[in-house]
Amino acid sequence: MKKLMKRSFWFTLVELIVVITILAILWTIAFISLQWYSKNARDSARISDIENIVTSFTLYEVQRWSFPVPSDGVEITYLGWSVWTQWTIWESVITNLSQMSKKPIDPFSSSEYTYSRLNSKKEYQIAAVLEWWLAFESNNTFSSAHAAWNLAWTAYVKWNYNGMLAKVNTWWILYTLAVPTLISWDITVTSLTALQAANKLVYKGAANLPASYESSNFKVDGGGFVFNPSDIVVYTWSMGTLSDITNRVQLVEALKNVYIDTDASDLSPDIQTLTSTAINSEYATSEAELLASNIIKNSINPSIDVTIVSETKFLCNGADHSTAYNANGWFFNVSNFPNTQAFAALKNDGSISVWWDDSYGWSWALAPSDNWYIKVTSNETAFAALKGDGTITVWWNATNGWSGGPSGGWFVDVFSSSAAFAALKDDWSIQVWWDAGPWVQEVALSDTEYTKIYSSNYSFAALKEDGTIYAWWSYPGIWDVPGVSYLSVSATTSAFAGLKSDGSIYSWGLSGHWWSWAPAATWYTSISATERAFAALNSDGSIFVWWDDSYWWTWAIDPSWYTNVYANFRAFAATKTDGSITVWWSSSNWWSLGFSGTWTIKIASNRYAFAALNSNGTIYSWWAWGNGWIWSVTGTWYVDIYSSDNGFAAMKSDGSIYSWWWSSSSWYPVDSWYTKIFSTAWAFAAMKSDGSITAWWSSWYWGTWAEWIPIDDWYVSINWVCLN
Repeated sequence: MKKLMKRSFWFTLVELIVVITILAILWTIAFISLQWYSKNARDSARISDIENIVTSFTLYEVQRWSFPVPSDGVEITYLGWSVWTQWTIWESVITNLSQMSKKPIDPFSSSEYTYSRLNSKKEYQIAAVLEWWLAFESNNTFSSAHAAWNLAWTAYVKWNYNGMLAKVNTWWILYTLAVPTLISWDITVTSLTALQAANKLVYKGAANLPASYESSNFKVDGGGFVFNPSDIVVYTWSMGTLSDITNRVQLVEALKNVYIDTDASDLSPDIQTLTSTAINSEYATSEAELLASNIIKNSINPSIDVTIVSETKFLCNGADHSTAYNANGWFFNVSNFPNTQAFAALKNDGSISVWWDDSYGWSWALAPSDNWYIKVTSNETAFAALKGDGTITVWWNATNGWSGGPSGGWFVDVFSSSAAFAALKDDWSIQVWWDAGPWVQEVALSDTEYTKIYSSNYSFAALKEDGTIYAWWSYPGIWDVPGVSYLSVSATTSAFAGLKSDGSIYSWGLSGHWWSWAPAATWYTSISATERAFAALNSDGSIFVWWDDSYWWTWAIDPSWYTNVYANFRAFAATKTDGSITVWWSSSNWWSLGFSGTWTIKIASNRYAFAALNSNGTIYSWWAWGNGWIWSVTGTWYVDIYSSDNGFAAMKSDGSIYSWWWSSSSWYPVDSWYTKIFSTAWAFAAMKSDGSITAWWSSWYWGTWAEWIPIDDWYVSINWVCLN
């Protein structure tokens, strides 16, 4: 019995293991619960701090009409101009916020909260961290929508910033930039383009953490948010030009193209709306006009007149020589081939005035004398005017025998190659007609669902709604383009390159021309083209070049950090993030290398020359050897450059003009207040805001034509390029 009693006071080994296991489980549960509650408590304190700061900011803004300056802040810049100023909520800011008694700090790391103010002084963001996987929607309400991310900590950002656009006002140009956030996690990098290239922007709910936490126990390693488009500039000019609905829709179309397929498109409902809305700058729906007007009104300037003038209207996207050389990646990439010798100006009542180089015999009796036309497009030797009722009138150079225009109506748009037109009907079918020369024009496919037509010198490529392409040539031949999801098509004189939604490229060419074919990589964002070569810009800033093997190219440039690629007939010029320029060319042309400095904001080109506009408003111009010289353009305060085949015309901030030509002379207007310059191969025409026109030309051409220049006003476009 004593032995039995003695044994009953001890646990067996199995019993001890069971007890220890139970205690361990209970301790683990208690520890995890304590950790969870501690994290939640700290997150609640952070949220409360930020809410108090926001309340204080609101009261401060009511009294001062702006938000407090981040003392000793770091300026984040674009081309040397401030976009936002970033620092922390520290003593000097708290002193200005009289409603707050002490400086709020992070309850775990004691870090100050990051604060950024836009250069307008009217918009801001404040950033902290959350330690759990919960994220915040765009309306800043607590949510677990992104629980699947399961991140240890994420950025928590509150703001009154619009979340899409930032304005940079220089002395003479308004830059409108696509900027999804005003917070960086590395304030040692002050260039906005460098920040986005390195993925160092901080976004709500992502793993890029604010700069003020860099020395804390939180790890600031980036990688949670990627926003690195090739070009974030979506609009340049003055604020007042956004009163024009054409400019507003073109801005928003450019904005959509920047944000689509980026991380930002998934995290912001406003950007989701932008990227899911059908926006076409050539044919604007009422939905696109309303979205554009709301974005301009709410995010750029509420005082801008955003009256919507129609339910649906055409928007200018023509091709005079200047736009052909300087838009869409060069000459053959525009939707309409520019007319060589003539101008056609459209009035606001839909009537048309025409004038021309009278060394060419034009059939002007065929030009329409009635009105209600909504679009006038061209090819090299003819014009086609589209009326509001969907009919088309055609007139042409008398030395080229044309078969007239298409019969019937229901047409909605017109495109052209050098010697043919292709019109799109409202059932999205295509009709083609051409001159009566030696060509044998292949007829386009007879089915429907086409949305846009692209052209090269002698061919067309039609894009369908499903992203497939059908291509045909002026010489007998049809090209079966493989694949789907094409977004756009670029062209040389003898080849096409199609860009897909994943950034991959497929290229095809006219038989008889041998090409080194397109890149195998993806994430290309744009394609530029010369006469016989392509250059594709990748999202990482690298460039890939391929060409017709009958032409040899000099090709030795730095591997990356390029932001734009420009082209003329035989050469490319690319700008880097610092505004420096690299030039390379066909071996059949030798080039003076051009501008060797930095801060170039735009390059214009003509047939054999480039002209670079610097951020200080100066211009430097250079030519291929044998076609001209290096030209230092007189004066400053230039805001834009236009070109003809062998000349340039530059406009200053006051609307005055300076013009120069290769190996010939001409006069140019000496008054000011011009808003746009247009061109043929050898002439310029400048228009004022009242729609009046002045023209000038190379001394080699246009000898007796001056009497034909319109002397009235209220014109809105020339060769279907808009006034604004």
